Amino acid sequence: MAPEQTYVAHLATMDIQLDKLSMNTDGVLVPAPTAGPSLSLSDLPELDVADGEGPAVHIRLGEMIGAGGMGVVRHAQQMALARQVAVKMLHRAEQPSARMALLREALVTGRLEHPNIVPVYTLGRTADGVPVMMMKRIDGVPWSKVIAQPEVHDQLLDGLDALTFHLGVLQTVCNAVHYAHSHGVLHRDLKPENVMIGSFGEVYLLDWGLAVLTRPVEGLPLALAANVRSVAGTPGYMAPEMAAAANIGVHSDVYLLGAILHEVLTGQRRHTADTLEALLESSWVSAPAQFPAGVPAELAQLCNQTCDASPTNRPASAEALRRAIGTYLLHRGAAAMVDQAVSRLDALPDAKAGEDRDRLLVEAQYGIEQALREWPDNAPALAAQTRLTVILDQRAAELAHLEHLRKEADTSVGAGARVRSLAMAAIFGVGTSFGAAGAEALGWMQPHHRWWLITGALIIFWGIATYGLVVLLNRRQHSEASANMLRGMMLSTLALTLHWGLCAWLGVAFSSAFALSLVPVAMATGMMALLQDPRSFPAAAMWAATAVAIAIFPDQVFVLSGIGSGLSWGWILVLWSRDGS
Repeated sequence: MAPEQTYVAHLATMDIQLDKLSMNTDGVLVPAPTAGPSLSLSDLPELDVADGEGPAVHIRLGEMIGAGGMGVVRHAQQMALARQVAVKMLHRAEQPSARMALLREALVTGRLEHPNIVPVYTLGRTADGVPVMMMKRIDGVPWSKVIAQPEVHDQLLDGLDALTFHLGVLQTVCNAVHYAHSHGVLHRDLKPENVMIGSFGEVYLLDWGLAVLTRPVEGLPLALAANVRSVAGTPGYMAPEMAAAANIGVHSDVYLLGAILHEVLTGQRRHTADTLEALLESSWVSAPAQFPAGVPAELAQLCNQTCDASPTNRPASAEALRRAIGTYLLHRGAAAMVDQAVSRLDALPDAKAGEDRDRLLVEAQYGIEQALREWPDNAPALAAQTRLTVILDQRAAELAHLEHLRKEADTSVGAGARVRSLAMAAIFGVGTSFGAAGAEALGWMQPHHRWWLITGALIIFWGIATYGLVVLLNRRQHSEASANMLRGMMLSTLALTLHWGLCAWLGVAFSSAFALSLVPVAMATGMMALLQDPRSFPAAAMWAATAVAIAIFPDQVFVLSGIGSGLSWGWILVLWSRDGS
């Protein structure tokens, strides 16, 4: 509500003076006496009420249960049935407004036969003309005390957390209020103090002294809500129209139920202020409340909706509010699962890679799926699902990258092409070495033929290595490791070509040039063993040994080359063949 005038100015238009409002000792604003339907004490039966141990025909009074500004409630015994009851009486008979309020409360409570409304057994008067209402005795505590000190009354909670318990009580109160509304009765003073919780968990709605009717009801001499033009109720809970003294109805009781929900959530009344004027103005304005961080957002929203300044924005009935609370309780389990799932996601950065991360992801995914199954429109669950999807996509990308790296380092991928290339090079190299050795033994090869032989061999090695690399890279599946091995063959051939060209230009002896040429081959094989495949170290050692042998026995260069090449390439062929298998 956005009033264009002050609250006091509004009251003036209703011919109501703030300082003339009447408040009893319980802090309840009571309406001024009006010329409405009335009751006569003479119509009530006279009850013999004895105090203490005196003789009694009907009721023997016991100790006091509680006292208020209007009257007192005492333990009592109904003599005819020998049962324990509670009796509500006025302090004095000379209180016309209080007397009529008690009589109206008794009639309303007696008419509303509901499991959560205290049964009235009889209504009568004493010989002195004091009204007496005898009702069921309830052994319990006011709900307000349980809200204020749940730890003191934990036996009532029966293992439930405080919020779940209080929401269950509020649902029960909503049920009783909806029943009263269906019979045309408004309570107008709904608050935790007027709800009693029995020792076995029973819930009773009390104190119907401010009740009015939404429609005429035969036998209930109460004012009609449409005719109410006075400020009445408990200021800390009152709806805007109650403070405005106009247009009260079912929506006003619904507001009061929302104010109770506010107290359940915060431990404070909906409206708080230092003065009565400020309290009533707060009720009249009824601005949305700001809730502490620990209050569930769904309940905070429901509470503000129920306490909206505009009656049309509130739940349509007490039953609608009860159902909304029930929906939250169903959603609460889903919300708890989302909270646990989010905690799993939050723990991912600190978790160890592998099983711990996978476990957290699986638990989070399961919790989110279960929460959405119970509550498909669960916004936090949908947000968590989006977050999980991003994490899983990142995880999938990481795994794909790791798989790519694994495949690129896997020497078994593309091993076949490597084996064929090396086999061709080995057959050609070994065959050429032994063939040249035989040609020299038969005198078919002259010294200058050796240089031409090396030149041809280098060209053929270039072709073999290039062929193997092209075949490998054109395959759908190949690894960088296999490609690097073939590139190594090409680089070795390039180094040998430069080496032989330099040796020819410098006039180095052929055997010395041959021995020196095996040094970079041994070094290249050793580097491959160091960086790629440690199993190649024996081959590097064989190339080095062959170089030393040729340096010692220069006349046997081709024989030693054939033996060394056969052993080195043979070793690598065996390794690569095993990779392929």
